Amino acid sequence: MYLETQFYVNIQTTLRFKFGCHEKRGIETMKFSTLGLLSCACGLLLLGFQGLSALMHTENVWKQISITSILEPKYFTWMDSASWFGVEKIAAYLVTMPLFLLLIGIGVVLLIIGGIKGK
Repeated sequence: MYLETQFYVNIQTTLRFKFGCHEKRGIETMKFSTLGLLSCACGLLLLGFQGLSALMHTENVWKQISITSILEPKYFTWMDSASWFGVEKIAAYLVTMPLFLLLIGIGVVLLIIGGIKGK
């Protein structure tokens, strides 16, 4: 227990002095920024793999990967019953859009939130 507590204190102190985070708000900002960068990197990596996969075929066919192509249709039956303020259209758009765009979009939003919370 003491070792875990000491490790947490050392990491927290290191983050505060190394990155200039003197408040808890600064560490939360780093979390948003880190998650945003990670999400953007995953989206770009997925885009790269999809492009490489398309180039490896002789027909040069692009396969779109979306949430609906990964999960079974039974998980999307709730979208038909969500009828308030056009939520079903927004949800249908989000689950059918290319996954790399969704990941990059989430990453940009998290980076913006991290930038706003950092000020």
